[in-house]
This record gives sequence, structure tokens and C-alpha cells, in this order.
Amino acid sequence: MKLILDFDTGIDDAMAIALALGEEDAEVIGITSVFGNAEVDKCVHNASAVLKLLDREDIPVFRGASHKLGASEDYIQETASGIFHGLNGLGNIELPAGNNISDQDAIDFIIESANKYGEELVLVTTGPLTNVALAIQKDLPAMQKVKGIVSMGGALTVPGNVSPFAEANFWKDSEANNIVFDSGLPIKVIGLDVTLRTLITDTDIAPWLEMSEAAEVFHEIVTYYFKAYANSYEDLTGCALHDPLAVSVALKSDWVTGETFRIKSLYGEQEGRLVQDQAALNRNEEPNVFVALGVDAEGYNKHFLDTIVKAF
Repeated sequence: MKLILDFDTGIDDAMAIALALGEEDAEVIGITSVFGNAEVDKCVHNASAVLKLLDREDIPVFRGASHKLGASEDYIQETASGIFHGLNGLGNIELPAGNNISDQDAIDFIIESANKYGEELVLVTTGPLTNVALAIQKDLPAMQKVKGIVSMGGALTVPGNVSPFAEANFWKDSEANNIVFDSGLPIKVIGLDVTLRTLITDTDIAPWLEMSEAAEVFHEIVTYYFKAYANSYEDLTGCALHDPLAVSVALKSDWVTGETFRIKSLYGEQEGRLVQDQAALNRNEEPNVFVALGVDAEGYNKHFLDTIVKAF
């Protein structure tokens, strides 16, 4: 399966990149960067740096949206993202970028790839949906050719992580969420309902210290993430595999179970909250979004740990 990773590369995005490179059935054709865990230029740098670290500079990185739809100023990292991902997005570990940052715009690359690969291509998003929404607005017929979108975002049946209602990715651009949801493209939402059940601990990654330089660097980055979780969640041990789970579901859907709903993303005081679109249901409009509600956490965690090391 050909994948475009539409990422706001922070720590769990970095793990998701490595996982995708370790997945035997995945061919990553490019990483399109979007604002989110940090400013977009930092996310571009981080994606390139992770690929360089893993000796995969053959994969190009593209710069995408720097702010949400309708905004006049570029996004600046907010405090919560800095706490979880560090000011640079990678736990304040400084890594050099590779020679794989493309001059082509991310939205144009997405559209070009949709036309070229069609049903062979899945988009995996782990940040705001802004790039995908812009691609849909620019060329919906092209985007309708792809197999689908798997998006890490949202919280339907559990509390959010940036407000009582909203998850961080979907909170950052509610307008983009609704453009994607209403596009008719097949979309699977992998949200906090399932990702917070996929936890790894420092014991799980201890073997990385004995593997390679890349594995050691990843150990250092993920250890930062563990500390951020420990300071923020009293009831969780370790860290959640938010973004890696989305990558794996793109390749093997039965890691999760769920239901298809007619979903919309709210604005204002409940920005980014996912709710059933009752008005659309009253108009007999079809359900539009698959939402993951269950996960084989034990099986998935083992798969993650067995697979990511193949990239090291």
C-alpha cells in the first residue's frame, strides 16, 4: 500500500514514521508537513531529520499549511504542545535535516499523487486536516480517486486532551475537519477513544539502547514523551501510540472496531468537538465517518514494538 504521511512531526509522529518504514506492506511515497505539534517549518525539519536518521532520504518531505483555514497569521506552538513534544517538536533533541525537502507544495503533491496512484494510495493524517481540506477544495475529483484517509484525531466517547470536549488535532482546524468529513472520501477516525488504550513503557523500549545509533536517539526522544505523560496523566503509565496506530490501521483495519456515523466538528466554545450531525440525519444523509471505538491493545502494542525496530 502506498502511503502519504500528512504529519505535524512531533514525537509520536516520529514513531509513526519509523513504524511505517518497518511495515512490510507500506511504501511511503512522501511526507507532507502541516502545523500542529510545532510550527510548520519545524515540522518539515523534523520529518526530514527523522528520515535522515533512519537512512531514508529517498523519501521527500513537503511543506504544507502554516495555519488553519481562515487564519491570517501563521500558527505558533501553544504551551501544551511544547510540554509534550518540546519546543522543537522532538523532545528538544537537535537532529540535522536531510537533503530531501522538496520545493513542491504539499497540496500539489497530494493531488498529483492522487491522480497518479488512485486506489493504491491512502493518506494517513496525524495533525490538523488542513492540507487535506485544501487539496479537496483545489481538486475534489482527484482526491476522490484515493482509497481513503485514516486520521488520528478526535474524541467521540471520551474527554478531549485540549478541552473537556476536543482532541488537539481536530481542535486546531474545525473548518478543515468538516470539509474532509463532507467530501465523500472514505475516512477512518482513530481518536482518543482507542489510542489512549495503546500504551508502551520505558521497559518496552529499553532494548533500543542496544540496537543502533538511530534506536538510541529514538529512545532519548521517547523518554522525553514518557516524562511529559508522567507529569500530565496521573492514571496512565508510559505513553500512548496515537499516531502509530493510525499508520497501522491504514494497512490492517482490524486492529480496531467501530461504527460509521454522520459526524460534524463544532466551532466556538466547543471547538473541535465531534458530534452526530442530527440535521444531516434528518435529511436522510448517509453516515460519513468511521470512528474507531475498540482496539486490540495488547496485540497492537506487540506489533508496534516488533515492527518499529525494523526501521532501526
